[in-house]
Amino acid sequence: MACGRAFEGAVAALRATPSLCLAVHVTLVEERPVSAPSAIPSLVGPDGSFLPNYGRFLRRFLAGAIRSQELRREIVGQVERIYAAGLLPLHLNSHQHLHMLPRIWEIVLQIAEDFHIPMVRLSRFQQPWEGWPFSDWPFRAGLNRLAARAAARAAQRAIAARLVATVGLDVAGHLGREKLLHILRRLPTGVHELVVHPGVEDPELRARYTWGYDWSGELEALCSPLGDELQRLGIQLESCKT
Repeated sequence: MACGRAFEGAVAALRATPSLCLAVHVTLVEERPVSAPSAIPSLVGPDGSFLPNYGRFLRRFLAGAIRSQELRREIVGQVERIYAAGLLPLHLNSHQHLHMLPRIWEIVLQIAEDFHIPMVRLSRFQQPWEGWPFSDWPFRAGLNRLAARAAARAAQRAIAARLVATVGLDVAGHLGREKLLHILRRLPTGVHELVVHPGVEDPELRARYTWGYDWSGELEALCSPLGDELQRLGIQLESCKT
């Protein structure tokens, strides 16, 4: 998250752990842009920050008030900030899945091509009708429709980047060990990206992001012994550096 508050700390952690792959987590809501607000007025509010949530962004986007040239300027700026830190991004995705929206998707694909980023996230739900609340189902159905359209558009362009479909969105923020094993046992053939939010509980983090995510529980699930189960299921962990 090139415009995130923890960017410098993330850069230091990545430099200290060169085996980790790096993704650009394109951010268009909640944070402050890397561009001057005056250069991207359609993306920001009166205080120069991005809009506070994807709902506000979506309303402005559907009204035709988000300018494509400003989207490209800001996204390129975020990618360039990561390169300027001496890091090589090999994957591109977005906060709140906003890169899946038409127009933004085309811009993101072109930027991935321009910067030779070999993988782009295709955000979709494996089981959109499982779980609660029911009020979340329209969002899930809508994201899956966008994913189908995005895949078709990418096929038409014959892009160089690989589209990597997500698993785990169905239980985002609540991926305990049993749920993780459930996902792995139902994993279809192909290359997939497991979306997880591991972290350490922090009062400031909890106050800022009120999603109710169990960051420490997801960290514990990922650190639990899984090798035997992965081998039994024939699942191979693939580094995006290979």
